[in-house]
Amino acid sequence: LTWLHSMDGGDELKLQYYHIYQDVLNEVPAPVGFPAYTDNATNTRDNWELQHTLHTSPENRLVWGASTRHDWTRAEHQFLEEQNLNQYTLFAHDEWRFLPKWLLNVGAMQEDNGMGEKNISPRVALIHKLTEKQSLRVGISKAYRNPSVYEERGNFHFPEIIINPGTGAVLTLLDASGSLSPESLLSREAGYLGEFPEYGLSVDVRIYHDQLRDIMFTYDPGAGILDIGNLFDAEHKGFELTTKHHWGDSNQLTFNYAWQFLSSPFIPSATGSRYSETMPRNMFSALYSNTNNNGL
Repeated sequence: LTWLHSMDGGDELKLQYYHIYQDVLNEVPAPVGFPAYTDNATNTRDNWELQHTLHTSPENRLVWGASTRHDWTRAEHQFLEEQNLNQYTLFAHDEWRFLPKWLLNVGAMQEDNGMGEKNISPRVALIHKLTEKQSLRVGISKAYRNPSVYEERGNFHFPEIIINPGTGAVLTLLDASGSLSPESLLSREAGYLGEFPEYGLSVDVRIYHDQLRDIMFTYDPGAGILDIGNLFDAEHKGFELTTKHHWGDSNQLTFNYAWQFLSSPFIPSATGSRYSETMPRNMFSALYSNTNNNGL
């Protein structure tokens, strides 16, 4: 549900609410002669967000707001008890055209994940208009991925019906010890955007360098029961190109190419392959679209 109030000068106030309900029914079959058991899970999420957009001057626009989210989970074989989690965010983003050809974007988000972690994610970007339809941009940002409730508090366990049938014993596959740090991402990028309507062409190019820290992964601490920890770091850098070609009144061809390089010495014990080999070096895609005479 979204309520939007438009005000003078292009300002607006928006209030949004959404509710998610997920009920997973999963009956796990058992060998002949033994009872089946269920791995059911029920999840709900309620989220409220308030956002205010205002123009503080002809050269400046500010967006700020806050949100609150409540998550509830009941999963008998994935947690030892029901889980309730309250998360809060506060954010602001300012866009300032301090010179006719220069635009500065500054923003930040403060987040409380409800499990003891509070983070501030800042972002700064500078845009220079070379011409009316060409611009250069540089930017730097830092962001976080907080551990999920499964990674922080998960306990995956099942009846040991095959190994010790009839005993009521429990087989534990994963027991999260908690105290995880959030994964962090420091991202730097530089880009160019050009539109050439006389040729029916637009070009968007960027190069980037991302540093990922405290990546979460499962591991065996030695007792045969898996745990989740902040095990390794990685670097991700690359080049991306997107072109859009227009001809006639109804044809468009979009072409994307990305060269990307992932660097990390980590080797998951489960696969024996380097983490750096999990991403393709080159990626291509193309999309053709046509609009017919009826506007479809």
